[in-house]
Amino acid sequence: MRNNSIEQLTKNSNGSSDEKILAARDLSVHFFTSEGVVKALNGFDLTIGSGEMSALVGESGSGKSVAAWSLVGLPRRPGKVVAGDVLWHEKNVLSMSDDRLGRLRGKEIV
Repeated sequence: MRNNSIEQLTKNSNGSSDEKILAARDLSVHFFTSEGVVKALNGFDLTIGSGEMSALVGESGSGKSVAAWSLVGLPRRPGKVVAGDVLWHEKNVLSMSDDRLGRLRGKEIV
């Protein structure tokens, strides 16, 4: 496994705001395969405030897609979030029901 890192590039488009829209804290995603466990994401942190635009930047294989899918509660199989929190307006996405996640993805997260 490579030891790549993901960087967050953020631009605030409407002045400063302290309101956090999305926050990932110490997020870890592992893939459980017949060949063993692949620790794809370990200790990932991200904060996006109101009016900010962010991009995840990193080398191929660094975990950008794994992070993005996991932020909306959809880690690709056989991936599983094994640690951390993902907060959308201070509500933990990872503890939401499938119905609530579906409404969240369809109406609030675009």
